[in-house]
Amino acid sequence: MSSRVLTVSGLYTSPYSTKPVPSVRVQGKWLEQIGFRIGDRVEIDEDKEVVTIRLVKDKVKA
Repeated sequence: MSSRVLTVSGLYTSPYSTKPVPSVRVQGKWLEQIGFRIGDRVEIDEDKEVVTIRLVKDKVKA
């Protein structure tokens, strides 16, 4: 497992927003290298000071 350091940015959610919300953008070829593909679904779990992102494995209906 490796780690990356990103910066939490501010994002205005609409042209009328007066206060930004915290935002983190995760992108790069490295995502594909670890199994994430365009169009995949992800699940995001959150806890105090921890965010976990994992692929959603769709169950195949028999």
